[in-house]
This record gives sequence, C-alpha cells and structure tokens, in this order.
Amino acid sequence: MRSTWRQLFLICGVALALSACSGSGDSSNSAPAPVTFDEPLDDSLPPVDGPAENDTPASDPPGAPLPPNDAPGGVPPSNPPPTDPPPANDQPSVGLSLIDSLPRSRSEDVSLQTSIGLSFSVPIDPLSITKQTVRLTSAAGAEPGALTVASRDLTFVPSNPLRLATEYDVAVSGLRALNGTSMATAHVAFTTRDGDWLPAQVLSNTNAAAYAARLATGSTGNGMAVWFQLDGANRRIMAMRRDSQGWTAIAEPISDLPPSGAYTLDLAINDAGDALVVWEPHEAVPQSDTPLTAVWANYYAADVGEWRGAQRIADPCCKNSVNADAVVDDDGNAIVVWSTSPDHEVGGRIVSRRYDAQPGSWSEPEYVDNEIKVGNGVARGSYAAQLAIGSSGQVMAIWTQDVWPREQAFLPISRIVRSNVFDRAQQKWGATPLTVGGESNWAAHPRIAIDAKGDAVAVWTADFESACCVPAGRIEASHFVAGK
Repeated sequence: MRSTWRQLFLICGVALALSACSGSGDSSNSAPAPVTFDEPLDDSLPPVDGPAENDTPASDPPGAPLPPNDAPGGVPPSNPPPTDPPPANDQPSVGLSLIDSLPRSRSEDVSLQTSIGLSFSVPIDPLSITKQTVRLTSAAGAEPGALTVASRDLTFVPSNPLRLATEYDVAVSGLRALNGTSMATAHVAFTTRDGDWLPAQVLSNTNAAAYAARLATGSTGNGMAVWFQLDGANRRIMAMRRDSQGWTAIAEPISDLPPSGAYTLDLAINDAGDALVVWEPHEAVPQSDTPLTAVWANYYAADVGEWRGAQRIADPCCKNSVNADAVVDDDGNAIVVWSTSPDHEVGGRIVSRRYDAQPGSWSEPEYVDNEIKVGNGVARGSYAAQLAIGSSGQVMAIWTQDVWPREQAFLPISRIVRSNVFDRAQQKWGATPLTVGGESNWAAHPRIAIDAKGDAVAVWTADFESACCVPAGRIEASHFVAGK
C-alpha cells in the first residue's frame, strides 16, 4: 500500500509541475520551485492485485456488465416502484345496479315455494327500503311478503305459495346505495311451474270390492279418504288418513254395515285433522215393511289419534233420514244436518245435531227449517240440506222447500230455496229461517259458500216447468251480507 501512495504522490507532483508551466508568460513571475519527495520511489514492491479493505473500488472497465439494480452502487431502475393507492374515499363511486337474481329473469318452471333473491353491485342503504321497494305481481295482483336486506342482497319471501303456471314480474325501485348512488327501476320476470299428477296408488284392499269414496282435506295438508268395502260377507266403512308427506300405511275399518248396505257416505275435516264421517245404512224396523235409513257417525280426534266409535244419531223409527251433510270447525266441534220425513208421506224436515269435541257428546236433535206462508200457499216439505262453514267459524245451511196450495193438491206449486244461520253464542239454529229465492220457479240443488267475513253466496238450478219435468235451464244466485 505504501508503494501505491508513493505512485499517487508522484502523479500529483507531475500534474502540479505541468500546471505551473502552462501558466501565464508574464516575466515578472518567478518560476515555481521543483517538487521533491523525502523518499525515492521503491519500484521493487510487488504490484497490487486489487483494492484493500476500506479502499474505494475502482471503476469497471469499459464493456463490463452493469450490476443489478438492487446491488450497492447499481444503476437506479428505469421505472419507479408503485406507490400506495389513494384512500377509499378518494376513489370514484361505483354505481348501484342489479347484477344477479334468483330466479333469474325469464326463468321457467319456477317452484311455487320460491323466494326472490336480488344481488346488487354495492351495499344498500337500509334506510332507503320501503314496502314498495320490491313488488311481486301477476295478472291476479300483487303478492304480499316479507323483505330483508344484508349488505348487497335483498330477499323477498312471499306470504303464500305462488300460483300454478303464472307469469310474475319483480319490480325493484327507490333503492339507494351507501355510497349515495341510485338506480332506475329494474325488473325480473319468471314463470312458475305447472302441476302434474303423480302415479296412482292403491288405497283399498286389492282382494275386496271398494266403492263410493269420499275425500276431504284441510289447508295444512291433513286429509282423509273413506269408502264402502265389500269383503266376502263383510260390509265395512274404511278410512285412510294422510298428512303433508302422503297417505298413512294402511286403511282401517271404522264401522261394520248391515247386509243391506248403506245409502250415502259423507266426510268433513278441519285443518288440525279432526274428522267426522256420516253414513246412512238401511235398517229393518218393525213399523215398516221395507228397510228405512238411519244416520250414523264416527268422530276422529287428531290430537290423540283415535276414532271415538260409531254412533246412531238419527233413529230410523218410522222415518227415512237421508242426505246427511257435516262440517267440523277449528275447535273440532261438528254439526250434521239431514232430511227426514214420515215414511210414504209428503212433508220432510231438516234436522240437525251438534257434536261437542269436549267432552265428546252429541246434542239433542233440533229442526233447522220451519213452515211459512208463501203467497197463496204454504211452504212445507224440506229436502237436500247442505252446510257451509267459513274461516271465521260461521255455519249456514241451505235447502229447498216445497210450496203447497192451501187446498188439497196432489203436487206442490213451486219449490223455493231457504237458509238458516247457526248461532254460535246460543249454540242453536236461528228461529227464523230466511228465503233465499225461487219463489216463482221450481228450484233444486242449492249450494252455498261462506267467506271470512261471514258473507255467503248461494246458487241453484231454477225455472222448472213442474215437479216432474226437465229443467228449463237457468242458474240463479243470491248474496247474503252478514249483519244487513
């Protein structure tokens, strides 16, 4: 290293001398003193192979490769490193838009139990949501439902199952995003699936003859089927229950029948599955040369899953009891009506009994109809009563009643439609039945239905020419307004 320093001193001295020689040519300036060194250069030292520790490295020779950019002393990169993005609040806002839906627009064969899922581009401001934000409509009108929000998603759940094979439109309007953006009204259209019948299954015993089946169901899927079954010498009434999952495993007998069989069979059920079966077997009685029909009933209590047992509720002594009809209310109480008349005589009546589910007993029979004056005649002889029950528990009966002239006559002059309302507070039928219509006609086959308010609509066939002729062919109707 000493040799290196000596060489540097020598070079510097030569440079200074040259600098002095190249100075101004003014003769007044004295010549510079010669440069001297205390020690002569020692050329006998070995050459230096490279820079010693702490020495500055020499420059690379021409043509040498450049060091990497990240090496000490390297060439700075041509592109500067990326900088951090600006804060979120400085970024431009993304607009609110509908980006997906389930079901998707123009979908077909959509389930009747579907909910509506909507996904948006940015989170939704919950304060912008109203009852009108999502509207699900069809040709029948708007469907009610519940709406929930979760960040970028809205879910609309209809309150009721959708209609079969119906086109629906989902309209989304009035929404605002948390970033303040909004959107125009968006629409999603879809069509629900149609229904189809599943493969048939056998309910009755395949080794027995079964006939005259009746069916009733509640709104929750509970239901029951009953039928007559002839198995060799045995005649029985069979029943099979079902729930929302399908039919129970096997049919069960609920009553034996006399050898002469039965006339009619009827069934009523409520949403809980409580049911009443009524039928009219032919029974021999001492007072009649021919069998007469009675009314029997069997009640099924869904809460304990058992039949209460068959009971005769209309004694056939001297009378035919026919056309029994029944209803069951939400509390499990039942009402039965039927037509009864003296054997081989004109002048039937409408009779009713009520079954009290707790403690499980039948009321005494009572008449539903009455005899009234109609013009120049008297209305007596009631037939074919039918019951209806509304969702509020209101029960009404409707039937036809013959109008006879005051003088003795072989045939009635007309047949009118009459009705009565069951008084739930008094637990009995009204004292004054009402005339529904048909005063100038021959009415037949009345039917009645009741809505949730207790209002009713009745229809019947009218305009017979006489009691024995073919109907002229028109349908009449009337509307009962509760409390009017």
